[in-house]
Amino acid sequence: MFSGVFLKKWDTEKFFTDCYDYEISFCKTGQKIYPMQKECVKLSSQQMLIHPRFMQTSQPCCMTGREEGISLFLNTVSAEIPLTDNFNISEMLGKFCNQKGYAVIMSEQISDVLTALMQLNISEQIRRIKVVELFLLLYQLPCSQIIIPQICTCSELKLSLDIFTFAMAHMQEHFTIEELALKEKVSPTWLKKSFRNVYGQSLYACIRAEKMHRAAYQLIASKQRIIDIAENFGYENNSKFSSAFRDVFGVTPSTYRKENRKGR
Repeated sequence: MFSGVFLKKWDTEKFFTDCYDYEISFCKTGQKIYPMQKECVKLSSQQMLIHPRFMQTSQPCCMTGREEGISLFLNTVSAEIPLTDNFNISEMLGKFCNQKGYAVIMSEQISDVLTALMQLNISEQIRRIKVVELFLLLYQLPCSQIIIPQICTCSELKLSLDIFTFAMAHMQEHFTIEELALKEKVSPTWLKKSFRNVYGQSLYACIRAEKMHRAAYQLIASKQRIIDIAENFGYENNSKFSSAFRDVFGVTPSTYRKENRKGR
């Protein structure tokens, strides 16, 4: 692409390089959490995060595994972005990050550019143009578009991920808050507070929504009966499964399957 600029979609193989000092990440859908030096920063849908490499203390976490996004890794010493003669990429990025050490930005124009960069069918020439467009938008972006991000602690993140992973590994079972808290050796109050801080919703609401998203995939990808799919996710009553599915997707499982399997 350009010297000193590396591009990676989140769903590709792991990519690590020692040749960068800044990262720009864009979350198209879902939520990804970046552990920084003092706090964990939540990057939500349609938001962009800019941070220098030294701020990140460990690998970012995708919260459900269904997140979509893209990251640009920059070596600001060797990066060659053809803008103005006096353009200094390190100075520009540092302007955004000079208060907290990172910056979360929400801009419709920037989101459109980064979404276009995620497309697989665009040519290398178009990809280069989009990268230049991105930096031009950043160059002109007022600091007022930096937003206050949601944050959580590392202990809250670990606890919530452990609970989410456990629940997804036992989708046919039902657990009370008290049982899960006992398993993790924390109080039910702390568990509920931590999970909401990390996932932005209650534990039960999050787990139910994730089950429905996974059920939706099975409705399209398999020929299983709906009642069998319901049982896969701990619903022995088809009516309750249909109600939970409709709360998340707005339609019944049978309607969702019919609408999304057209042409298959």
